[in-house]
Amino acid sequence: MENILKKLQIFSELNFSKVSPCFWWAAGSSLVFGLFYHISAITGWIANWDVIAHEISQYNYNHLIAQGKPLFPIMVKLLGSVSIGSLNSLMAIFFISIASAILGNIFAIKTKLTALLMGAVLVTFPSVMCTFAYEMENVFFLSMLLAVIGTYFAQKESKRRNIVLAIIFITVSLLTYQAYIGVAAAVLIFLCIYELLFTSSEISTVFRKGVKYILILLTSCVLYYVILNLYLDIKDMSLSGYRGIDQMQHVEFAQIPGLLIGTYQSVLGFFFKDQFGAIGYLNFRWLYCIITLLFLVLIALAIFKNKSQMKPIKLLLVTTLILILPFGVHLIAVLGQNSNTHWLMKYPFVLIFVFGLVLAEKTLTTFDDGSVQKEKIGRLQIYLPVLVWALIAVQLFQWFVLTNAGYTRLRLGYEADYAAAVQIKTDLTNVEGFDVSSEVMFVEPFSLSSKDQLYYMQPYTGVSNGENFYAYYHFPKMMECYLGMSYKGVSSDLREEIKSTEEFMKMPCFPAHGYIKKINDVIVVKLGEGS
Repeated sequence: MENILKKLQIFSELNFSKVSPCFWWAAGSSLVFGLFYHISAITGWIANWDVIAHEISQYNYNHLIAQGKPLFPIMVKLLGSVSIGSLNSLMAIFFISIASAILGNIFAIKTKLTALLMGAVLVTFPSVMCTFAYEMENVFFLSMLLAVIGTYFAQKESKRRNIVLAIIFITVSLLTYQAYIGVAAAVLIFLCIYELLFTSSEISTVFRKGVKYILILLTSCVLYYVILNLYLDIKDMSLSGYRGIDQMQHVEFAQIPGLLIGTYQSVLGFFFKDQFGAIGYLNFRWLYCIITLLFLVLIALAIFKNKSQMKPIKLLLVTTLILILPFGVHLIAVLGQNSNTHWLMKYPFVLIFVFGLVLAEKTLTTFDDGSVQKEKIGRLQIYLPVLVWALIAVQLFQWFVLTNAGYTRLRLGYEADYAAAVQIKTDLTNVEGFDVSSEVMFVEPFSLSSKDQLYYMQPYTGVSNGENFYAYYHFPKMMECYLGMSYKGVSSDLREEIKSTEEFMKMPCFPAHGYIKKINDVIVVKLGEGS
């Protein structure tokens, strides 16, 4: 006990003033912007995609094991599962803020404005909104934080302890949610670019670090596969086809070129065509394009200003790393053989904006060496970073509009579904002979998504209108848990049998008259044509 008290006393006497102010600026920025942008999710103003059915009915997360996330159910139990109101969202923002501070430390950020914008970008990227549209966002962003902590130890001195810790954190991150391997890979690749451009490190030193990073990532992936398969054997389960997860172990050499090309197209399509974004009112295509091009221009400027030390092999290495960076950012697509990835899995894309901020700061604060054409290059050295900061600020505003449009759509979708549920309850209870022993069959999909003015939000995962309570699972649970409906469900075989009848096929869909009908002694509620 005496030793514990002594250690606590030592901890209380630590001089936290030695921590860089930018550490606190990055963390504080994520907290403030996170609260400001996601207040709707935090206050329970919206009901998210999963919470209607999952929380009330004590949802079982074990199916996530088959999706390659064996630690996810365990993390849910560790962190708790309180979604409405929403401690989960607050915890997620807190985890992002810690990750922001660590990234600022990794890249030795000195400018408070850079730290502020970095923290803001990491918590306002649309992927965060999409994750908050689901349940257990705290587990998702804990996984992201673990990946960042892993990169922190990976880039430290090559001591055995640091390497082991890096592998452990990245492996645990993978076992929780695989997509954030892209965060670790992208940061480590950019660290090599950063060191070649802005430090006096020898090429051989950077090369050795690069090899170390590759070995850490490979070891983490191998451990992930080994642990995952052991866990699946214990649970007597097999991998599902979810997002290509079952193909991760079956990548053939002949497939690799196609996988790389597909991944490249996906990343470039995001930044130059906004393929995964909103259409109509919120098209970010040009802003994404300009910021990405400025990212490349800042690298070119750094190469030019450092040309006296930029040997051909060094230039070749920098160019190669830049070309590899998109693979790192979207590494999950390579591992999943370019299976369809959604917005939750695209969070690592935010790092391109972070790297742009890092380049802007380093461009502004380095190379004061009286080089040739100093005046012209000096102006670029000032104007380009300022332009990056300004564009990121504009981007933050647009993401604010987008985020709150998304939350508004979720709220309106919930209200529309609730109104429909009240009508359906009334119609259902008026069916002759209906009671708690009646067999009821809801037929999906129930969707109002094409009927609202926020239809342009449809590409954003989870941000839908009506689809978040699709009939087969969520909507019946809503009827049962929110409106107090009691009835019996039907088996899958009976569902298919009824759906194949001519009587069912002739039924109209909700809200047309006759959408509820008895078929084979089952009360059929036809919300959609069935899938």
